[in-house]
Amino acid sequence: MAKYKEGLAHLGVLLLANTLIALTIWALLDAQDFLAVWVVSQCIGLSCALLARFAHNLVAQRRADLRFPIAFLAALCGVPLGAWVAFQLGFPAQGNAVDVALGSIWRYILLSSLVSFAFHAYYSNRARLQKLEEVRREAEMRELAVQKSALHARLRALQAQIEPHFLFNTLANLHSLIGRDDQAARSLLERLNEYLRATLVHSRAEQASLGNECEMLRAYLTIHALRMGNRLAWEIRLPEALASLPFPPMLLQPLVENAIIHGIEPKIDGGHVSLQVETTGSFLRCVISDDGVGIVTTGEGSGVGLENVRERLHSLYGASARLELRDNVPCGVIAELWIPLEAPAP
Repeated sequence: MAKYKEGLAHLGVLLLANTLIALTIWALLDAQDFLAVWVVSQCIGLSCALLARFAHNLVAQRRADLRFPIAFLAALCGVPLGAWVAFQLGFPAQGNAVDVALGSIWRYILLSSLVSFAFHAYYSNRARLQKLEEVRREAEMRELAVQKSALHARLRALQAQIEPHFLFNTLANLHSLIGRDDQAARSLLERLNEYLRATLVHSRAEQASLGNECEMLRAYLTIHALRMGNRLAWEIRLPEALASLPFPPMLLQPLVENAIIHGIEPKIDGGHVSLQVETTGSFLRCVISDDGVGIVTTGEGSGVGLENVRERLHSLYGASARLELRDNVPCGVIAELWIPLEAPAP
């Protein structure tokens, strides 16, 4: 559609230029039949422009040294061709108009040459500009590819900080159970094996779904529940309609881990951890809450896990996403993750 509109615009400019040529010749020669002069001018101008465009696409686009000779040749060939077309259309119909057309043939050649040169220069410059634009776009694509590669490498490094942390903690818990509660240790080892098998591909992926992330968290919380017994209760509320949304892998786990390690474990009676996912306006809102001892006093939060989440959010979404922490009432912490729905993770 854009090319169609551009073609109509070029045709309109050409018709206007031919009309100006006709007016010039008509005024200089005081011709009586302006319509005949106008039709002849249009036929000659269109013929010159078409021949110049054809010659440019055929030869001059590849041979810059032939641009002006080809443009002049197109003008010379366009004048008799256009005059012949006008004659076939019945113009000019009167002898004085024929005299006018023949008497001003050198003016047609001169003015048509100028038009041909102008259009040839336009198409040549447009071709050069298009080539420069293609080079610029290719350079931008290469730069974006390098930036994307660097971003993925950074995200991999940030993501890799989470996995060993969780594994070391789980192995330490397993070590503490061996000899003290062999059955619990065996169950924990089985759950850990299932967790690693189920989440290895997910945790290494560039992009996963929200449903995959929640399934991984269920396995993760099950392991902690086995270790902590009735001191830990948990729930995940994810609407089925949101399960297929793209979501960065391992983004929620640091928040859930903070809730358990810093909130529930220090509390003698333990507590409850919940994850609730919903959409609010144009955002996906993930709320991780606990009723533990609480760690937030400034509203900003700190620690490697939280900084990791903030860095990944900034790398993936810029300023569009955010992590908010606040005190839960009467105790504990609420972490809210806001992610724009219209900007899925790359």
